[in-house]
Amino acid sequence: ELPTTLLKIGLMYMAAPEGFHGDPGAAIEHLELARALASSGSEEYFRSVAALGFASGMDGDLESAAQYFEEALTLRPNEPALQFLSGYFALESGKFDLAITRLRESLESGVCTKEAYGALGEAYGALGEEKTAEKFRALFESTSGAKPCEASYFIWKSETRLGEIQAMLKSLRPAP
Repeated sequence: ELPTTLLKIGLMYMAAPEGFHGDPGAAIEHLELARALASSGSEEYFRSVAALGFASGMDGDLESAAQYFEEALTLRPNEPALQFLSGYFALESGKFDLAITRLRESLESGVCTKEAYGALGEAYGALGEEKTAEKFRALFESTSGAKPCEASYFIWKSETRLGEIQAMLKSLRPAP
């Protein structure tokens, strides 16, 4: 199916060691095509939108990242890593209240705890709430055994692992 193939190619650009940071535009281009061709509400549509949020944020387009994350959250409001990423990019774009809301939502799931504590410390500090900021900074420092955050947790499921994507891409190349 074409949307799935485009999604996997876009994810491959994000996952390749030199690919994503070297050419985020290629990832975004393929993910936008996958989103346009996928059925609204389908798994491919959701993953395309969520990945577009991540890719846009990493490309520095924080406004687009925020829009994609909010769209993805309407499809899956309880997706913990998506909540974390939405909060992280809200923090990066100066939307501290939204960052706090999303980061606290992600904490409820137990995913990304260490990173969420650190980001909450930053957000509360930016709002001038130093006592609360210190509380979260201390939690960040004391959570050495906390579950680490895999930013692509919500994107990478068994069928989209990098090796499988690379194998799929090899099968698309014409034989010499």
